[in-house]
Amino acid sequence: MIVLVAAGNHAEAANAGKQQIGASSAAKNCITVGATVSARPNNGKKFAPWIAKPMDPSEVAVFSSRGPTKEGRIKPDVMAPGAAILSTASRALDSRSDRRVEYGICLDDDWMFMSGTSMSTPLVAGCVASLRQAVRSKGVQAPSAALIKALLINGTIDIEESADKGRSISSTPAAPNGLQGFGRVQISQSMAALSANPGCGFVDTGDNKVVPPLTPQDRWWKSGPIEILDSDSSLVATLAYSDREGQLLQNDLSLIIRNAYGEERHGNCSTGSQFDGQNNVEKIVWMGIGPGSAYLRIEAVGGFTRFNDPQGFAAVWAVM
Repeated sequence: MIVLVAAGNHAEAANAGKQQIGASSAAKNCITVGATVSARPNNGKKFAPWIAKPMDPSEVAVFSSRGPTKEGRIKPDVMAPGAAILSTASRALDSRSDRRVEYGICLDDDWMFMSGTSMSTPLVAGCVASLRQAVRSKGVQAPSAALIKALLINGTIDIEESADKGRSISSTPAAPNGLQGFGRVQISQSMAALSANPGCGFVDTGDNKVVPPLTPQDRWWKSGPIEILDSDSSLVATLAYSDREGQLLQNDLSLIIRNAYGEERHGNCSTGSQFDGQNNVEKIVWMGIGPGSAYLRIEAVGGFTRFNDPQGFAAVWAVM
């Protein structure tokens, strides 16, 4: 089962502080969805047809709750448009109700404009359903929730980079972070790992699967060679796993990529010497990795908290 949770709309709430993500949206194994504005003309919350130019969906909506969680985990996981979304209207809602025009005027009583992470989350749920169907078409009849989450995040776009603003907006730091998570969903890029193109692939491990889970005795898995043909190519890889219950990380797996020249990158870390010991999702975007054979390695660097406790995982990669 794949669980998606709206990040919440508390960024502007009184006494909200710098971090607002909590309760179910802070759960480590779910997909937490934040909101950007949409391309439809809006003022950040409300449909505004008098605004001449469309909005930029690479802007985080002002209401979208920010992370990280109090445990330090990266949340939200992903972003999608959630402002001025045309949604179905309840027939139980009076046609004269102020709620119908709270986020803009629609002339059709069967529809109304809405804004919030409860609008962005269904958009991502549709993407998740498409990814699951695509994986099943590859012969994997029971893909894990971790595999779908890894695919989704592997294709995300750093929203500041996609706007080509050169980090000019200081409030939108490089992904991953508590503002945009791993970035805005881009389903076409998420599908890339499922293609037959060179340098693309995935693995889904666990009980009753082709590749067994990691254990305290078998602490690592290594991919076959990932061939990088172009010196300008980038390798994007994501690790996700459903961690055991507990407020903090219970089983600490790490994503490692080594290129043909012996250089390493570690998931969610800016340098090759650090490891992320807080998150059960890790991503590497290695631009200009260099030609030759690269390898992806999943290793229990931080170890296991329980004796003889197997931990399945999913990893995906794609040369862009």
